[in-house]
Amino acid sequence: MSLTIGRRDALLFFSALGVVGLGAVAACRREGTEPPDRGKILADLSAVVIVPAYAAAAADAEALDAATVALRDAPSAEALGAARAAWKKARYSWKTTDAFLFGPADDLALTGGIIDTAADIAKVEALAAASTPLEAQEIARLGANQRGFGALETLLFDPARDDAAMLASFQAEGGCRGVLAALVAADLRAKIDVVLAAWREPPTDHGAELSRAGRGSAVYTSERQGVDAVVNALINAAEILIAVRLAKPLGLDKTPSVAVPELIESPRSDASVDDLLAVLDGIEMVYFGRRGDASGLPLSDAVAERSPSADARMRSDLEKAKEGVRAIPGPLRTAVVERRDPVVAAHAAVREVKRCLATEVAGALGTSVGFNVTDGD
Repeated sequence: MSLTIGRRDALLFFSALGVVGLGAVAACRREGTEPPDRGKILADLSAVVIVPAYAAAAADAEALDAATVALRDAPSAEALGAARAAWKKARYSWKTTDAFLFGPADDLALTGGIIDTAADIAKVEALAAASTPLEAQEIARLGANQRGFGALETLLFDPARDDAAMLASFQAEGGCRGVLAALVAADLRAKIDVVLAAWREPPTDHGAELSRAGRGSAVYTSERQGVDAVVNALINAAEILIAVRLAKPLGLDKTPSVAVPELIESPRSDASVDDLLAVLDGIEMVYFGRRGDASGLPLSDAVAERSPSADARMRSDLEKAKEGVRAIPGPLRTAVVERRDPVVAAHAAVREVKRCLATEVAGALGTSVGFNVTDGD
């Protein structure tokens, strides 16, 4: 299942749902305080969190590209280990950006849905086993399920084969697997570079558009539109974790519930739990307006100014969700079958984050909550 699910629908706003009257919200303002500058919140969010996060994802994709080239040119246990580590690092960096999946990253004309589409393992393995390697120009003609993180994961990881067997597949005569890995990594890097450029460079310069919401932006004609886009992206990110990344492999969408481990994300690398944590980290970065040591005026200030209780609940729910995901024992592909209770508990904890975002946070901010096709509440 791809993360493209619901992206185009996730930011379709309709005023009848989730709207809190501005007068009623204003009445909740803490006495004697000035409201946080929402324009500065959006500008800081763009400059401190979003654009740097995409820059980090692009840098890690570049490192992954280099690691696969090294593996192609001189396959060894060390080179394979380095390529796998680079994949996991680049994957984590990219997954944090799921928390602000609007604008360029949601534009299929730019990404083609390629970056995060689940791999067709059989097709990727067939390409890797071909008698002659692909040429660079042929990569663009492959389907999305034979490119991106999923395809590269298929080439680098396989829990059914030990490391010696995997290395032998890169050392085989013709070197098709290594060539394909390098080509897919280069293609992935190019896609992420395009998203980064669209966020920080003309003619799109989406970061500047968000920063100027309500002050000359051609995309966001009001500050409220900018805030709506941010909050709805957070809600959508949490909803996809609930409905797609956890509920489906647990089988919670079926009666009776039967685990479907093949539906987990990043199954061959056992990075599925890290994927979940990365998205929660992204939500946390957006809500608190900070990334690493850098910080700006946070969205949490605007929430707390209207409703201290909503801010307190959001802080608590986020921490509980991260604790719940960290408590999942072992790889998610086995946990959903053999040790379901902690995974179900993590699902419930992430669901509370989504509920808080969609009700209390959105209510405090007067956000119009958009319709999401995966919405189960």
